[in-house]
Amino acid sequence: MDLRLDQKVAVVTGGSKGIGRGIAQTFAESGAQVVIVSRKADQLEAAAAEIGHGCDWIAANVGEPDQAERCLHEVMNRHGAIDVLVNNTAANPTPAHHRCRSGSVEQDAAGQHHRAAGVDPAGVEPVAARARRLGDQHLVGGRLHHQRDPRVYDVTKAALIHLTKQLASELGPQVRVNCVARD
Repeated sequence: MDLRLDQKVAVVTGGSKGIGRGIAQTFAESGAQVVIVSRKADQLEAAAAEIGHGCDWIAANVGEPDQAERCLHEVMNRHGAIDVLVNNTAANPTPAHHRCRSGSVEQDAAGQHHRAAGVDPAGVEPVAARARRLGDQHLVGGRLHHQRDPRVYDVTKAALIHLTKQLASELGPQVRVNCVARD
């Protein structure tokens, strides 16, 4: 499939590494003006340089409403549109979480659940709410892709998937809302 995104502005949250970086790279190679977003400026700067194709970056914690607002206004000021929004921000499991994989959900959730829930599904809402208010220069539709991972990750990504479906319904046809979860 030849996906061309020429003349489109794609914002990828969690875009400095992992799945988000891969998405950003693919979008950039497909002609999109890509803006990657995460909390750490040094990682963003390095990732944008590696991605190339004029990849732009903004340091922001999109789970914080004021930072999400600032981020999206910066995108609009720099690029004039947001055509694609990829909800990829996630709380990465800690090494302690990996050791708990064989335990119960309750054991896995000790601290991780609240951290992950505060970043994964809750972190999408400030970005989407701000995107909704930024106007109607957006793409049509919604996309969804999900793969399995550990229990806490699965729970938060399930919430994110359902929230993404709802947002795709609410924001379409103006905004394309995406979700990715890894296996």
